[in-house]
Amino acid sequence: MLKLLFPTRDDRDQAFTLEHVHDGRYVGQAEERLAYRWYLQLQPDQDTPEWRLSGEATFPVDEAIVLAPGGAG
Repeated sequence: MLKLLFPTRDDRDQAFTLEHVHDGRYVGQAEERLAYRWYLQLQPDQDTPEWRLSGEATFPVDEAIVLAPGGAG
């Protein structure tokens, strides 16, 4: 599950189930074109997930967004 959290308005927060395409790459589609800065949280779709990857992205973005443990992405 990928959560997109808007920094100043929680009513804009979104969640997506991603589809595995190949070689550790996943894709998802937003209903509307995203703009501005968002916080990203990737975690299993569970009540108490065992792990979480976090990051930030500013949209629109043309290249892939990489989330890695320890902020290495």
